[in-house]
Amino acid sequence: MGALLIPDCKNNNWRSTNPRGLIDWFKSAALKQIRFAKDAAAAVPLPAAQNVDQKNTLQLTVQLLKRMRDVHFSGDLGLGPASIILTVLAGMYYEGEQSVSKNLKITLLKFRESIPTHGRLRVQHPRADEDLSEKWNDQEKYSAFIKMLDFLIDKMYRLDEANNMGDRSAVLKELFDEKIVKTVYEEQAEDLEKMREAGNIGMTKKNGIASLASTIMSPIRKNTFYGDKEI
Repeated sequence: MGALLIPDCKNNNWRSTNPRGLIDWFKSAALKQIRFAKDAAAAVPLPAAQNVDQKNTLQLTVQLLKRMRDVHFSGDLGLGPASIILTVLAGMYYEGEQSVSKNLKITLLKFRESIPTHGRLRVQHPRADEDLSEKWNDQEKYSAFIKMLDFLIDKMYRLDEANNMGDRSAVLKELFDEKIVKTVYEEQAEDLEKMREAGNIGMTKKNGIASLASTIMSPIRKNTFYGDKEI
């Protein structure tokens, strides 16, 4: 299926879009990764659809970006950037990094570097003549996006600088919501206790269970869904 024409009610015209092409493009971008990453995931309480181990770094990065957006704009979700914008930008800047935590930080920095000095950032559909960022003609929404980037980048650096579990937990709660971070810690504690009972406590340093948030997000098995829509 190629590009489609859909009604543009605002301008009393038709505009081009290509949902199937976007999915194919995103999958192609994800193939830059040599192998699937299994080092991180986000805890988004949505219906199961895909196991974390089956998801690649780019998918997990987009999921984390969407979660951070939702938390950041929890008071007014209408100000936040559309999921399709986060997906396309993340795909554009993905260069095959396998670590989800590293790729998340790199992606945010590249988002910020892409902001032009004059005018606004245009996010073009990769397979259609469609400006996905048209709503950023509203200066309030565009400014809110830039402020979100500055906030998230600052928190990522603070996470890097955190020296203990308490400091890391505090930053993670600001990024991903206190309830989710608490769930992560509880699951990590349960795994640690099971390993103690099995006599495998020596393995904790290898799998990151004891370090909890040594990377931006530790493995969370209950997370099985990618963003707003499966890609």
